[in-house]
Amino acid sequence: MVLRIINRIARWYDFKRRGIKVWPGAYVYPTAVIGSRVSIGRNAEIGNNVVIGPDTRIGHGAFIPEGVTIGKGVFVGPFCCFTNDNLPPSPKSKWRKTFVMNDAAIGAGCVIKPGVVIHTNVTVGCGSVVTKDIPESEVWAGNPATQLKNQPQRIARGI
Repeated sequence: MVLRIINRIARWYDFKRRGIKVWPGAYVYPTAVIGSRVSIGRNAEIGNNVVIGPDTRIGHGAFIPEGVTIGKGVFVGPFCCFTNDNLPPSPKSKWRKTFVMNDAAIGAGCVIKPGVVIHTNVTVGCGSVVTKDIPESEVWAGNPATQLKNQPQRIARGI
């Protein structure tokens, strides 16, 4: 019990030192790896072994399960839901990994299916269901998400 309290205090101090903001009600599993200057919104859940790069914002109520890796400078809108299992419940050996590369922006309420790669400088419109990989510098939206247009390279966002 005492060791658990000491670990929580150490983690709190580490987050504060690196500018990580976890809003009330959010839960970050102890095995998650969080980069500097990350903001995790209220009621978000960050699962086991999730990796989140620096300067990333996770919106209110987002669900990010085990097997998801998010790059640097990414925006994940409120109520986004990532999945790692196509046919639940499956054994962990059948779970698929999902990657969101640097400087991507995912709108509110999106569903990201397992095994997808969202490449650098991608924008995904609100409410979209992403079922396949999205190439670099494109805008996608819809259910299922389809390409709307190409976009010019953005300057990296900071918080």
